Amino acid sequence: MIHSENTDCILSQSSESKLIRNKISHLNLFYDKKTKKIVILGGKHYTKRQFMKQYKQLFMMMFCWIKESTPNNPKGQNFKQDIEKEISQLFINMAKSFKKINRAPELRTNLTNTIIEWKYNIANTKK
Repeated sequence: MIHSENTDCILSQSSESKLIRNKISHLNLFYDKKTKKIVILGGKHYTKRQFMKQYKQLFMMMFCWIKESTPNNPKGQNFKQDIEKEISQLFINMAKSFKKINRAPELRTNLTNTIIEWKYNIANTKK
C-alpha cells in the first residue's frame, strides 16, 4: 500500500482520512457556498485543497485494497482485466435475473411495483 512519511494511516484512531471516510459513509458533510469550504457536521471546516488531500489518500488506499483483493489475482497483475471480468460477470448475472423476472408475470409485477415505490420515495425525499 502507498504510504509516505507525510501522511497518516487511515486506519489509525487519530487519522484525518479516517474521520473523512466515516463522515462520507454517514453523509455528514456538505459544501458551504458562502465560505467555499467543506463542512463536517460538528463544525470542522476544510478548504477544497485540504479535503482533496485527505480524499486522495482515502482513494489510494481503496484502490490498493481492491487491487490486492481481486479474487483470482491477489498480487494485482492484470488488475484492469480482472476488474473488467468481474464487472462483466456481474452484468451477466443481473441480465439472467432480469430475464427470469421478465418471464414470470407475478415477479414482473412485483418488480414494477418496487420500482414505482422507489421512484415515489426518491421524489418525496427531494422535497
